[in-house]
Amino acid sequence: NGRNKYCKNFIFPYRFNGEGGSTFSITMTMTSVLGHVKEINFPPSFSDWQVVPYEDLFDAPIIDEISSNMADVAENLRQEARRADRLIIWTDCD
Repeated sequence: NGRNKYCKNFIFPYRFNGEGGSTFSITMTMTSVLGHVKEINFPPSFSDWQVVPYEDLFDAPIIDEISSNMADVAENLRQEARRADRLIIWTDCD
C-alpha cells in the first residue's frame, strides 16, 4: 500500500531492453496520484483578476506548494523516488 488508500504501489520484476540488443531485469514500482499534487498560485493581493491588471501578473510572486489534501500522496512519491535509480513519468496529457 502507498500512503493514500487510493494510490497503491505495485512492485514487479520487469525485463528491460537496452541498447545493442541487451536485456536486463529490474524491479519496477508503479504508483499513481489523485489529481494535481502541486498548487501554483498568486498571493491573495493578486487574486481578484477584475481589479489587478493582467500585465502585473507577469512580475507577480508565485506561491508553489503541495496541495493541502495531497500531502500523503506527495510523501509516497518522495519515499519511492528515494529508492529509485530511474524515473518514468507517464502523464495523461491534461
